[in-house]
Amino acid sequence: MEQHLLFGYHYGAENTEELKSLLKKSLKLMIITSVVMTILAELLSKTLASIFVSYDENLLEMTIRAIRLFALSYIISGVNIFTSSFFTALNNGIVSAIISFLRTLVFQIAMIFILPIFLGLDGIWIAVVCAEVLTLFVSIGFLIKDRKKYQYA
Repeated sequence: MEQHLLFGYHYGAENTEELKSLLKKSLKLMIITSVVMTILAELLSKTLASIFVSYDENLLEMTIRAIRLFALSYIISGVNIFTSSFFTALNNGIVSAIISFLRTLVFQIAMIFILPIFLGLDGIWIAVVCAEVLTLFVSIGFLIKDRKKYQYA
């Protein structure tokens, strides 16, 4: 929450240099954290799955695969969540709501209906990854479109 206050404060104070610096640092931290979380999920998938489904070998293998596929979404979801919050801090609730609505409802539902047709059960887990990728394009589009308006780039 404090980070959002900082963005809002520097935007309101028209301190564009600090706003730019905070955005760059935040995105770098978000990307690094997301990559680390993904790697940890990949490395620990068997251990995590074993906690819950070690009683059934087939279910265990399916769960390990699901964790590994779903974990790919961590790389991108952090940036999308941050971007939505960033626009909230800049008092642009419409853009924030669009990003959130697309990533959590529209794109996910579309991918859940489409991908299993082509990928079977894996399509369910990859649906979240694809929804995050699509939302990333939207997030980047808004960041590029509004960079001059808010002077953060």
